[in-house]
Amino acid sequence: MNETDLLRRYVAGDARAFAEIVDRHSPSLVRLATRISGDAVLAQDVVQETFLRLVRLAPSLPRVRSLGAWLIEVCGNLARDALKSASRRRRRHENAARPETVPGSDGAPERDETRAAIEAAIGELPARQRQALVLRIWDGLRYREIADALRVSEGEVSYLLHHGLERLARVLVAAGRVN
Repeated sequence: MNETDLLRRYVAGDARAFAEIVDRHSPSLVRLATRISGDAVLAQDVVQETFLRLVRLAPSLPRVRSLGAWLIEVCGNLARDALKSASRRRRRHENAARPETVPGSDGAPERDETRAAIEAAIGELPARQRQALVLRIWDGLRYREIADALRVSEGEVSYLLHHGLERLARVLVAAGRVN
């Protein structure tokens, strides 16, 4: 059964359809969230939140072209948000443990600003370019795997990656982050 039919059945109240969606997509979403966050436990939480979003938004999703691509985008965004939150908590905790630390003394704030600029630039990309870049860079997927996940041709993946990287570079140059 295809994703569109499963989603329609779930929206109509078929719990088995939801279970099938979870079974089909959980493994790849866990891999994606783990690669982004570097934390298997956090990744499980992210995947659960992804499916909770599906539960809340399912009635409006039958218009979505690809449920798999939507789940990948939501999971990737949630994983990056969770990673940023965990990083901020860790820095606050480390700074609280070392009150004598002088901000900026080791260049870390500069790296954080560059990382934030890159994340912001990626967030400005069109959704398809952003999805392709995230799957390639963070998840390490091959073009064929990205094409399958986004339900596009490998040629379209190449186009999305090329133009996404060009746009990302322009934004970073404009922000003074790269030459």
